[in-house]
Amino acid sequence: MALTPLEVLCQALPEMMAIVLCCLALLRRPWTIRPLLMVAIPLTFAVWVFRAIGLPFGVHTILISVFLAALLVLVYRVNLRQGLIAAVLTIMLVAVFEIIGGGIILVSTGWTYQDFEANQLVHILSGLPHVILLLATALLIRTRHEGGWRRCIGLE
Repeated sequence: MALTPLEVLCQALPEMMAIVLCCLALLRRPWTIRPLLMVAIPLTFAVWVFRAIGLPFGVHTILISVFLAALLVLVYRVNLRQGLIAAVLTIMLVAVFEIIGGGIILVSTGWTYQDFEANQLVHILSGLPHVILLLATALLIRTRHEGGWRRCIGLE
């Protein structure tokens, strides 16, 4: 299913930014906005293209993982092995968090997946729980590496 421009801006881009931040936390790389956007924007565009041409979910996931690893190598100068490991681990986290977040939403509302697909705003909002879980995980990993949450967010 192709993404609308609103879904790309409000759902896909924040999700890709969270994915990149999680990769950066795993790789112990700094969180700076310019390189983050240099990875997240092309990754978002790739997701949009892959969804528009109707690739099956597994193929879509593999291509996104490889493309993410390549972007990490190009922008952050990590070696390919590290980039692939970070990308695959992060995509696995996304899958787990989508199952958890989606399951909670479906059970608590009593709606079906088709109900979410029928309403664009509800579809966009239903994607936020796994993005929040991914950001929380990235922050947790980063604080573990950097010695405390206050230092991690720049308060020390």
